[in-house]
Amino acid sequence: MNYKNGKPKGTARRVLPLLYLAPVLWVLTTLPANAQTNGYVGAGFGNARDEVLDEDDSAWKLMGGVLYGENFGLELGFADLGAPELAGIEFDQAALYIDAVGLLPLGEHVDLFAKLGWFAWSLEVSGFGLSADDNGSDLKYGAGGRFNVTRSFSVQAEFERYTGVQDSDVDVATLSILWRF
Repeated sequence: MNYKNGKPKGTARRVLPLLYLAPVLWVLTTLPANAQTNGYVGAGFGNARDEVLDEDDSAWKLMGGVLYGENFGLELGFADLGAPELAGIEFDQAALYIDAVGLLPLGEHVDLFAKLGWFAWSLEVSGFGLSADDNGSDLKYGAGGRFNVTRSFSVQAEFERYTGVQDSDVDVATLSILWRF
């Protein structure tokens, strides 16, 4: 692994937080098998805005989750929070996350949801031939709505706030597609 100033750099800084998710995956796979569960995977694309930099960039995410009944779920994911530029300096931001999801079904095709979770973030700053990186973890929250096109396919719009990314909040609005199984 490559290290710079005692911290992993490059690909290692994005892969290392996966080790934090191992206990979470263990819990998800050992929950009672007789519980009514439904899994899903999805991908989303949208816009991220860093509040301190006051800059926007495109964002995307991959997620997977398990719904326990109609009103509760857990979601794991990776989010690329964009790489906004300011005065020739790029701020590349990414996060691994786990969320508790509360759902409110509004009929057969529409659900509202709220999320509260934890995320591990990484930030790489580069410009003028120099680079530095940092990482940490903090809380995130969000809310949105989901339209269930079929029993297996859904479209959702959501807003999320990632708090404390290098002393800044990153707001992300995404439109996602989900496949349920």
